[in-house]
Amino acid sequence: MTEALWQAVERAAHDAERLAGPKARDAGLAVGAWLLVLSAAGRAPGRDERAKALGPLVRGAVQNAREEALRRPELREELLACAELAEAGLDGLGAEPTWGTLPRDLLLPSPHRLRRALSARLDAFRAARACVRARAEGEPLEALTDATDVPPVVRLAAAGARPLRDPSEGTTLDVIPGLPAELVWFAAERELAIYAGDSSPIQVVGAGFETVDMKPGYWLGRVAPGAARARVRLGEHEGSLELP
Repeated sequence: MTEALWQAVERAAHDAERLAGPKARDAGLAVGAWLLVLSAAGRAPGRDERAKALGPLVRGAVQNAREEALRRPELREELLACAELAEAGLDGLGAEPTWGTLPRDLLLPSPHRLRRALSARLDAFRAARACVRARAEGEPLEALTDATDVPPVVRLAAAGARPLRDPSEGTTLDVIPGLPAELVWFAAERELAIYAGDSSPIQVVGAGFETVDMKPGYWLGRVAPGAARARVRLGEHEGSLELP
């Protein structure tokens, strides 16, 4: 997984150098965000000369983002958050970032989401937010970087009559505030899967949402065209779902 993160750093740096305007700035910020993910994974990027050489590129992108935030109030919050994550990535080259003060996911990410972050299969800023939340909660991310990249819930599916859908085949949706689960949308089949962090039962109620499969900590349903809203209950937790 560490090599995948370095490849993400190098791709973002290459984009920052060949692109112009906001795209170059965003790529420069992404370099810093990936360096922060490396720090979260305990891979000490400060020991690598590749990381140190990227400092000017990231600092320029951070400054650009902060200036743009002053001109574009509608983008201010997101630009400043991305700039803060990128700057923390540089800080992590010399010292441990202060995880509890950085922009982060609202909920502790599932192990599968963290593996996606640590293997660069989320975008840079979502990966950084997920890892920051985990680090702030004291989660040992080093162990995940050496683990097999298969969600635990998928490994448990062998005993079931129908295997669980592989989350990597779909699109990860934003989390539902207050609901400790990962939502994945499979557009081709109009199917929605919900993966919980434990074996709590999942219930989805909404017009056009049809249950296809259920297992402890897992729900798969088919969504009718035009349907988009439902209530999701996971153990003692409950929240509202709205598809994009």
